[in-house]
Amino acid sequence: MTAARDDDFMALPGMEADSNAHDTARLRSDDATPASSKSALDALLDEYRARAERANDIEGAKALLRLFGAYEEIEKIQFPYDQVRKEVDALSAMAKGKYSNYIKFTTKKERNAPQKELLQARSEAKQLRTHADLDLFDAERRAREEQALRRSELRPLTQQLDEINNRLTIVNATLAGQTQQRRQRHYQRPRPHLPRRLQLGTNRPSYVAQRSKRRKP
Repeated sequence: MTAARDDDFMALPGMEADSNAHDTARLRSDDATPASSKSALDALLDEYRARAERANDIEGAKALLRLFGAYEEIEKIQFPYDQVRKEVDALSAMAKGKYSNYIKFTTKKERNAPQKELLQARSEAKQLRTHADLDLFDAERRAREEQALRRSELRPLTQQLDEINNRLTIVNATLAGQTQQRRQRHYQRPRPHLPRRLQLGTNRPSYVAQRSKRRKP
């Protein structure tokens, strides 16, 4: 029992510092008298047991472990586990509540207000999307109607243009034929300075032969 530290006794839950000091002094005085040390130790243990019974099981076990100096090794193992357990609990609460632990809602009304705003925003976005689709459909319909109207107005003009082109082709062909006929008439027209038999072009070789004979001496 002499190996127990003074701070082990002071670390017990629900005990005052002066009572711990008194108990420690009493243990040290009992160590000086071996005959009465056993009874004093039993009384002190009974007192600690009574105090531990008034606490919960975990605190009572911790008190006994601190009393016998065995809690330090367990605490080294328990501390990292407690830290991890706290982080897991915090993450689980965030996942279930779907909000950050930095945001604290105090009432149900405050918790429901963001949800109502979100639903309202989604409803407005849906309405705007519907109106946009209707406006786009109406604009496309008006564009198709305008295009059909312009085509109906353009069709007679196109037909008139085709008729004019056809007439122009006929006129060009007529003019070309008249020009050809004029050329033919021009070449077939009789020449006044030639004899009549030569104007038709039938006796030209004999006439040339006769003139050549006349010129011979």
